Amino acid sequence: MGSVGLRPFVVYGPGRDQGMTSTPTVAILAAVAGVPYRISFGGPVLFNFAADAATAFVNASRLSCEGAHLFNIPGTPAAIPELIAAVDAVVPGAADILTHSDDVLPAPSVVDDRNTELLFGTAGVTRLVDGVAQTVEVFRAGLRSGLLEPPPSAAAVAR
Repeated sequence: MGSVGLRPFVVYGPGRDQGMTSTPTVAILAAVAGVPYRISFGGPVLFNFAADAATAFVNASRLSCEGAHLFNIPGTPAAIPELIAAVDAVVPGAADILTHSDDVLPAPSVVDDRNTELLFGTAGVTRLVDGVAQTVEVFRAGLRSGLLEPPPSAAAVAR
């Protein structure tokens, strides 16, 4: 019986709102809502847009293979300040209200991604700024409709 394992890294985007590495997504929501927010880590990471990670899992489930295989989900290597700059490019002023910890995650920011085509076909992965822009649009609509609420500000969390 064949098996396929996938290794995602820092998944961000709509639907990613739990766990330590979800704080980049919460930061995007905070920027859209105009609320100060602190990302819980810093340093270089490998970002996987949530829709790309979902595509990788669906496509991996359709692979026909023998033996056990493990694939890294390819993404965009970037440091947290680069994420904040991408958010600021879509939500001007975000860089003034988003901060981050200096704690570095014990995870690689660059991985072997030779199997990108197996998981994504020729589409490849979503660029960080494009994933942020798509996330911003979903969050703007969610805030307008009342389906989403702004996250607590960093000051409120510190109390």
